[in-house]
Amino acid sequence: MSKPESLSGTGNAPLAATRRYSFRRVVGSAGDAHLVIPVVHRTSCEDLGEVAHSEQEVFVAGLLDELEVPHSAGFPGEWVFPDVATLDRVWSALGERLREPEKTVPRFDAHGEIVNTTALTSRFLELVRRVGFVREREVDARVVVVDSETGERWELSSSLGDGRDVQATARVDNDSHGTVDVTVSGVLDGQVLADQFLASLRL
Repeated sequence: MSKPESLSGTGNAPLAATRRYSFRRVVGSAGDAHLVIPVVHRTSCEDLGEVAHSEQEVFVAGLLDELEVPHSAGFPGEWVFPDVATLDRVWSALGERLREPEKTVPRFDAHGEIVNTTALTSRFLELVRRVGFVREREVDARVVVVDSETGERWELSSSLGDGRDVQATARVDNDSHGTVDVTVSGVLDGQVLADQFLASLRL
């Protein structure tokens, strides 16, 4: 049975849970093997284009790092493999990780104690990057700290506008302990990411 030449669906962060992403498997007449994702062209026909959804590029790069397969970059949105067997390995792994997009934005909540309060902001920004902000772009996040006689109240938030969103509220007492509530929205593995965020604040 021949392998499908295209796949579509969504996967774990940074892919948006409600968006359908497409992937193409291309084998040339000379046996050259390529994995391709959609690009958009901004100018003339000479424009090589840029990846349509930057989080999809990050997702593929993460998969290739996980599989530790040899590859090189081709045109934007293209990865070139030394042989068809290597492409087939990647293609099979990709198919195992894709699923149908969610019809509504999933939301995951977690609550826990804080021990390492000095790392609160940095851990939050790490969570935001994992949820959906690509590596190359500056994280767009809002952090508000309100002081009181009994401690501090932190409000942390960030959103991509496509359902991927991170919100956290922390209450820290004067002994640098406290609690945090976090909500991760728009990614399939949001509960895992929220729990890992809490765990990092207990170290």
